[in-house]
Parts: sequence; C-alpha cells; structure tokens
Amino acid sequence: MEQHLDMFKSFKFWRNFVGGYLAVVAGIWGLVEAYTYFQGTQLKELLGNLWLMFYGFPIPVAFVLAYLTIIDRKARLERQRQDIARQATPQRIQEWLVNYYTSKGQSHYLYEMNTTPTTLAIPFLTKTEWVLSERMPDSLVVFPPEPTISLVKPDPKFIDQRRQLFGQEVWDDPIYCATRLTTSDIGIRVEAGYGNYFQFLTACGPLSDEVLFAVAYNRATHYRNKMTPTLDMIETFPCKAHAIGIHSLVIGKGSDGEFTTVLHRRSRKVAINTGTFTGVPTFTFQPHSGSDKHDQDITHSFLREYLEELYDKEEFIKSEADKSRPRVTWWYGLPEMRPVIEMMKQGEANFQMLGLGFDPSYCDLVICVCLIIYNQPYWEKALGEMRKNWEASQRVFRQEYPLFSKEVDELLTKRLIQPGTAYCIDRARMLLKA
Repeated sequence: MEQHLDMFKSFKFWRNFVGGYLAVVAGIWGLVEAYTYFQGTQLKELLGNLWLMFYGFPIPVAFVLAYLTIIDRKARLERQRQDIARQATPQRIQEWLVNYYTSKGQSHYLYEMNTTPTTLAIPFLTKTEWVLSERMPDSLVVFPPEPTISLVKPDPKFIDQRRQLFGQEVWDDPIYCATRLTTSDIGIRVEAGYGNYFQFLTACGPLSDEVLFAVAYNRATHYRNKMTPTLDMIETFPCKAHAIGIHSLVIGKGSDGEFTTVLHRRSRKVAINTGTFTGVPTFTFQPHSGSDKHDQDITHSFLREYLEELYDKEEFIKSEADKSRPRVTWWYGLPEMRPVIEMMKQGEANFQMLGLGFDPSYCDLVICVCLIIYNQPYWEKALGEMRKNWEASQRVFRQEYPLFSKEVDELLTKRLIQPGTAYCIDRARMLLKA
C-alpha cells in the first residue's frame, strides 16, 4: 500500500498521467472530427450535452495508463537489478578489472599478494614506494592554504537512476577529495580539497556502472577508456571529484596467541563494495564535527568510525558537532572507546599505516591502515560486545576470522574480499610476521 501511495506522489506518475490524458483526449477528438466530416454533421450537434463525458472519460483511462507505465518500469528495473546481481558478482567484477588493466599494460601496478598459497593479482593499483608502514598517519594527507573545491555539478537524475536500479541508500555529505600526489623528503603525500558525495558519485559512479554493465551485458566502457585507462592518468585525478577512502583492519591477539580480525559482508544497501567482505571500519574520509584539526586527522576519523561500525554508535557520531558538547572529542570517554585510547597510549594497541593505492572500480584513492590490539583480555571481551551496523549484510552473522587462516586465504582466492581490504590483510600479515 505504501509503495502505491509513494507512486502517486511521484513526478513521473503525474507527468505520465497528464501526457496520457492529453493523448486520449486528442485521439478521441480526432476520431470524432473525422466522423463528423464524413457524416456532414457538426461536433457540437453530435455531442449535445455530453461534453462533460467527452473530457471526463479519458481521466480514468489516463490514470490506468500512468499506473501501468510506472509498474512496468519498476518490473523492468527489478529484472535488470536481478540480472546484474546474478551476472556481476564480486568475483567476476574483480577478474574483469584485472584483465582490463592487464590489457592496458598496467599489470605491474596491480598489487600481487605475497601471503596467499598461490600468486594472486588483485584490482588494486599501487606502487612499491606507496608502502607506508614507516609513516605516521598525520604526515600523509595535507591541505594547502587554498585547497581545491570540486566544481563537478551533481547530476540528480543519474543519482536517482542508481538509487532505483541498485536499491542503494545514498545521501549527500561533504567529503575530502584527493587532488594531487606529491613527493617530499618523507615520501608520498596526498594533497586534499573539498567536495561532496554526490559530486563523487556523479564524477566516478559511471566508472563503476560501466563495469557492472560490461560484466553483465558485455557493453563497452567508453568513459573508463577515456578517463582512467592507466595509473598515470588516474594519478592526475581526471574526474575532479575523487573521494579518499580509508580501508582498515582491526586485529587482535587472542589468548591462544593467534591474531584474529573482523570482516563484514557489505549490505546491498550501500553504494560501494556491495556484496564483498571488507575490513571494519571502511569509510570515506570526510568532515563531521566542524573542527578541521580533528576531521583532517586520520586517527581521529578512524576511531570515530570504529565506534560507528563496530558498536553501531551512529547516533553518537551524528551528534559529534553538537555545540552543547564541551569538546569535539567528548566520545573518547565512552566505555567502548576509553580502553582503546588508553591502550594506544600505553603501547598495548598500535595504529599503523600500511600503504595506499587506487580502487579501480570508482578510482577513489584508498589509504590502508590497521589497528593491532595486543591486550588479550580486552580483545576477547570486545569481540563479544561488537555488533553490526546497517552497512553489514544481516545474512552473515560471523564477523571474526583468524588472520592467517586458510579460510581467509579461500575468501581471497575466490575474490570475495574487497581489494583494499585484501591489500590490508597482505600488508598486515607481512608486518606481523616480520
């Protein structure tokens, strides 16, 4: 019932209704005019007192036509959605991207896993010098005195089409956009500017959509061929609204001495990495509190998302900018967060940079990090208290996996793990083995 009411509120329904009404009236008028022409009578004489019926009869006809048009469109969208879900699986998408960039001579930039039983190239474009295990988080992203503001014009029609076709929950928010990669005496640096999420979806969403249709229907990828066929071109940020993603692993040491990590399978409600296993938290680097000092701090952003995605504290995070709060970091004192802050100060937990690269699906810049927790009693207690938020698929209830297990190897070789998370797993394994 609610779906029908929503349909009647839509612009498309009433546009189709008005168009259908005018078409029916015009058609009847034409037929009657033709009849009177051949019969030698006038339209006024023929209709007499039936003028109201003449204009009233098309109303229910137009209503039914508009209703059937909307229903038929929804049915077609549902069929297309099912086709894409069936054909464009995470495995096939990753294989397509690996094959595409190999065919473009970019195979040496595709990250090759070092810790899986067999050699595996993943669709994650990176360079050797972009490994960041020795870097401090606050030295990577810099904001120039006059940062770039994206001028991409959001396309509401495109965004609405994606929302309807894929059934994703998307909303506009300010984000940080990568604008330039530079090299300093301490290594690679990312210059960042400002944009919003709908600018990113408008500019980079077609890249992902082309891959889905290429995999499902073997269609061409003209936009990708023009804008992002090589890493050299991607590095120039040609779409002018490239988001910065933070992909992470939270790793803990259990009483048996084994390291475990938390993986969620992404819900189909989210716009990015749908259906894949990802580390938690995985998020877009963006301002929340109105305090540049904290929002532009990768560690602060990670801890905020740690609360949101692992403890479902979204309502707390939404109120971060609440002016009645004494300080931006008020939530550092929450019972789920206070022990983490203390462990980081005491060396029982280590927030570690891993590296960066580009996820070629959307060609967003991805910064990979991990939090390693060595406090065994805390980790075992935390695993029992963590709970999923809306971004995780409710069909997959298990969330902790032994980091060095065959089970994780199998998820990697089957290409069920999102490429940024796969990179995190490989680099973290190497770090912990060293």
